[in-house]
Amino acid sequence: MNTLVKSENALELVKEQVKSIRNLYDAVRLPAPLLAENYETELVKMFVELNQFVNVKNKMNQAQIIETISLLFEEYPRLSLQEYAIFFRKIKTGYYGQLYESLDGIKIMAFMKDFYHEVRKEYNDFKEENHRQIKLMEGHRDIGIY
Repeated sequence: MNTLVKSENALELVKEQVKSIRNLYDAVRLPAPLLAENYETELVKMFVELNQFVNVKNKMNQAQIIETISLLFEEYPRLSLQEYAIFFRKIKTGYYGQLYESLDGIKIMAFMKDFYHEVRKEYNDFKEENHRQIKLMEGHRDIGIY
């Protein structure tokens, strides 16, 4: 009986932790319209820093940066500023490959496509693991260990 009460309490704690993590995760994923001015300003800063950082012959001009930001908002409206910061850092470290001759919106969008798939995979893996842990705590035997 005492073990059953403890496992129910543990299950409730895990559920609350998952709910808390999900809320935190959703909180950092600010939709673009919510803080559009600050959001866009921060993205412009990140682009300008990247543009200054890379050693390429042809860099992006202001109009190209703004157009690329607009495309990013349209294609990936739920990415957080923290995720964009990670994305730009990965570009700077050469994670998506060497930049030859130029930096442009098409390259940024291609890099973002790869980055977005990574983010979605990590999020889905996180959700699946939490679901598996809840099932395990509930005593299910068909949780599929991988």
